[in-house]
Amino acid sequence: MVQSATLPNPCLALITSRHLCTSLSLSQIIRAAIAGGVNLVQLREKDLGTTELHRLAFEIREITLGRALFFINGERTLAKECQADGVHFPEQELIKHRNYTNPSTDFLIGQSVHSLSFAQTAEEHHVSYVQLGTIFPSKSKPSFAGSGTELIRSVSSTIKTPIIAVGGINISNVRAVSQSGATGIAVISAIMEAKDPQKAAYELREVLETPQKST
Repeated sequence: MVQSATLPNPCLALITSRHLCTSLSLSQIIRAAIAGGVNLVQLREKDLGTTELHRLAFEIREITLGRALFFINGERTLAKECQADGVHFPEQELIKHRNYTNPSTDFLIGQSVHSLSFAQTAEEHHVSYVQLGTIFPSKSKPSFAGSGTELIRSVSSTIKTPIIAVGGINISNVRAVSQSGATGIAVISAIMEAKDPQKAAYELREVLETPQKST
């Protein structure tokens, strides 16, 4: 675990989805994405068996160490074992993990939320950040209609906890997201499916760092 880890601002997070890998392996995409500006990698492989998940977690920790923060979805014990920087929980586990949150620890806690009320509850539990979505329709959450940037504005004007926007974000809409009060964004297909993941990450990061600049 990186000592005194804090969420970068702006944050460009890559959520993994190995099923989207075609010409490049997952590790190759992660390396390229970090080279392009990704500063947080979130391991999210729900259908992976325990042994393979452990192997992948340690591999990604090695790739990200000293270069990007590393979070694992839901697996707090594994995150501790591989010295990840934190763990990320889905919205439905908000109450279950209330004892995990501790604002004085270097181990960070991320929390998915889909509404202002859950974002407020997450802040009361001292999470390190909320991952707010679904902002735009996305392939990973086809059943969710996009809430749009108004949700970001509503939440950012109410809570002080950093907000990472997620859901259908790409180079065509990232500026609108960055101007709505989000600390950063989390993407899957915008980088995972890109022909050049490094370039895709670089272009997203450039907009995040200069939101007032016209494209």
